[in-house]
Amino acid sequence: MSIHYLTFLRCLEGTNYSYSKHHSILNNTVCVGHAHDLPFDDNSFDYVIVIGICAYFKDKVYTAQAISEFSRVAKKGIYIGNIRHSSEGKRSKHIYDGPTEHLLHDMDDFPDFKSDEPLYDSQYYFCCYKHVN
Repeated sequence: MSIHYLTFLRCLEGTNYSYSKHHSILNNTVCVGHAHDLPFDDNSFDYVIVIGICAYFKDKVYTAQAISEFSRVAKKGIYIGNIRHSSEGKRSKHIYDGPTEHLLHDMDDFPDFKSDEPLYDSQYYFCCYKHVN
């Protein structure tokens, strides 16, 4: 069995730092774009695994559009990890000096998904998944 990883990053406007750093560490294919308009054919991947990006979406309409795209390109299933459900103050690891407010979600924002244990810190995060037919 062969497993292929394709990393899809959305870099900060005007910088390719995330792309360059990721590529230098893993030396694999990196695509840069938007979650609501994925540049892949229908059923391109067995599984879509999304970790830690929903808090950075502009609103819940965008979240719904992204979920639709994840469903379109996934053949077997989708896993969405580290979805923020509660806000917290700025952590010491953050180097950004600006505001750190995040878009919060709950399970109602992920119709047809099943809840799963968070990868860490259940006080602030949850995970979910769904099987695609």
